[in-house]
Amino acid sequence: MVRPISIRTVGVRPAAVRPAGMALAGVAVAALLAGCATHPVQSQEHSSIAGQNASVGPILIRDASIRLTSGGQGVLDVALYNSGADADSLTGVTSSAAAAITLPMGGTVALPPQAGVFLNTPPDEIMLGALTGSPLPGQSLPVTLTFAKAGTLNLVVPVLAGDSGSASASPTTASSSAPAA
Repeated sequence: MVRPISIRTVGVRPAAVRPAGMALAGVAVAALLAGCATHPVQSQEHSSIAGQNASVGPILIRDASIRLTSGGQGVLDVALYNSGADADSLTGVTSSAAAAITLPMGGTVALPPQAGVFLNTPPDEIMLGALTGSPLPGQSLPVTLTFAKAGTLNLVVPVLAGDSGSASASPTTASSSAPAA
């Protein structure tokens, strides 16, 4: 048979010991939690900011974000999906936050019907040159996308921490299924 052990402090009533013990335990827990904020693994985690989702006509824009690169440049990473029965194309991108914007694929991105295009790896990237105001991760920048048939869409796109250059080269990927909403 196991008997509970009771601890008695000489000269101190047990009721007075409990609040002091609870306070000491609270200080210990607070110290442990404070140490978690500077844990080296957590300081290397990626941003949890999600990209912008929107639509204009049958064109779905998914996970649009601006990835910072070296030299005050950025890349507009975006997935475009044409849910319509007719082909369309991305014909222009503008932003008051970039001095120069370069579209891939000769300046027009074809969007076949019921297919997607991912613009997030060289050479299929939308390059934003000379970003104004030295944007930081967590901020958002205005971007306008212009499509030949669907029209124009104004977005406020989040800025994400990037790398010192572009990702490795891979071709544009087409998909026959719609991206998640």
